[in-house]
Amino acid sequence: MKGKEKRIVRIRNRLSITFLIVIILASFFIATRIVYSQDYADSDFFSFWLAGRMSFTSQYLYQPDQWIEGHHQFGAEWISDPTFLYPLPLAVLFYPLGSLNLGQAYVTWVLLSMIMILVSLYLLMSPGWSESSKHYVFPILAGVFLFRPTIITLKNGQLGAAFLFILAIIIYLWEKGRWLEGGVALAFLSLKPSLGLSITAMLVLWLLLARKWRAILGFIGSSAGLLLIGWLVDSSWLRDYIQIGSQKVVQNFGYTPTLWGASALVCHQGLKCRTILGGIVAVLIIIISVYLFSSNGIDLAPSSMVSLIIPITLLLTPYLWVYDQVLLTIPIVLVMMKMSDKGYPYLLSSTIFLFFSLVAAGLVFIALQVKIDGWSMLVPFLTWILVLGVLFSKTRVANSLTPR
Repeated sequence: MKGKEKRIVRIRNRLSITFLIVIILASFFIATRIVYSQDYADSDFFSFWLAGRMSFTSQYLYQPDQWIEGHHQFGAEWISDPTFLYPLPLAVLFYPLGSLNLGQAYVTWVLLSMIMILVSLYLLMSPGWSESSKHYVFPILAGVFLFRPTIITLKNGQLGAAFLFILAIIIYLWEKGRWLEGGVALAFLSLKPSLGLSITAMLVLWLLLARKWRAILGFIGSSAGLLLIGWLVDSSWLRDYIQIGSQKVVQNFGYTPTLWGASALVCHQGLKCRTILGGIVAVLIIIISVYLFSSNGIDLAPSSMVSLIIPITLLLTPYLWVYDQVLLTIPIVLVMMKMSDKGYPYLLSSTIFLFFSLVAAGLVFIALQVKIDGWSMLVPFLTWILVLGVLFSKTRVANSLTPR
């Protein structure tokens, strides 16, 4: 009997290795198709690649003349911004890709992004979370890769997959009780302040209330390390970056797929109206969330807390774009797993991600009509409603059709 069991284990290991190789080869093929089907010198990724290439030279990322000259040097005609819009430590981390030629670096980054998405899903659906996780693998894979934010993230070479990966690691580590290591990972969210600072601030507040001092210690130490990396490259970068980032937020206020963008559409771009309307709705969202958090928050699992914070961040942060909504993968997957555990019919729970993919795709047609993608904020709004409904529901659904 033992010999038979060993053979079964060997067969499973070989199948796993074969499956992994197929996934990597398929991801590489898709990455090359994505990159070489477009003018990648005029892509979002070019900014990250150029920043990595310039990070260890005498060129300064926050000097418009040098930044624009870098675009011209490598044949980029589209210059989205007069300087680099991200913290200097991010440019340092992109140095390995900056050492490659642009095409190779772009393919590598898209490939890494797909792998990070897949690993994130694995961490979120690992066997310890739910016995029925295996039944949701294909519905979730279909949902995530048909999700408009995922498609844009991969096509444009954006950072969303990396931040999804960071958050998945944080959840995984904290669920395992490894608070120090999760706190170290938390600091890396600051590499995209427009997205990461809001999430970080709310998670740090939760950690303080829950007295998770090891996580706080890890976060402080890791943050200091990132600041030191930037300071070693250029001691004045932080001052310049804060000024540049503030200007960008003001320029795009009311034109993004957030609560503020939707308010601007309702108010026909009136500044006073959209500020008041957006402010009122934002306060209501915060009050509802704080009320539920105050009665349940400290006892919430890390996965639940992160899933609650992500849609709130995507709704209330002034400067975000549709590709940032790829982070909704986390709360959507959590909701599917929670619905399974609470006995919801499998046909309902397994199609949640596909539903959000269809909603996100449908909102494109509205954006084409009004010329602004403000109504795409409905995706994080609906996610927030769903998370609240499933997360804080105390009831179980009878007669589950979930396969066992």
